[in-house]
Amino acid sequence: MEHKTIKILLDAHALTAGYQGTQTFIIGLYNALRKVGIGVEIFFATTDAVEVKIAFPFTDDKHIIVFKKRKPAILRYWFDFPALLKREHFDFVHFQYISPLVKHGSRFIVTTHDILFNDY
Repeated sequence: MEHKTIKILLDAHALTAGYQGTQTFIIGLYNALRKVGIGVEIFFATTDAVEVKIAFPFTDDKHIIVFKKRKPAILRYWFDFPALLKREHFDFVHFQYISPLVKHGSRFIVTTHDILFNDY
């Protein structure tokens, strides 16, 4: 039985935001997933390919999608991601905190970190 390769796109902007818990989570999760590796192809969307290569040194350049830096950064969710998702098909797209409104057939994973402050 042949297994389908699962294509995952990670919004890797947290890797360029300096050291934080979100960055540690992403690096740990996707390095563990890469080690399992059977049938999974991981792509990284970022504004800084160097930071992705530092966090994931075995990543091919073809798996890094570089967006231009926008001010404000939220514009990547209004323009860059919808255009990319319309052009390319990913089985899953993983975001931190927020996601674009337009899905174009991909399933979204949105991870919310550090929300304990909302209770205290």
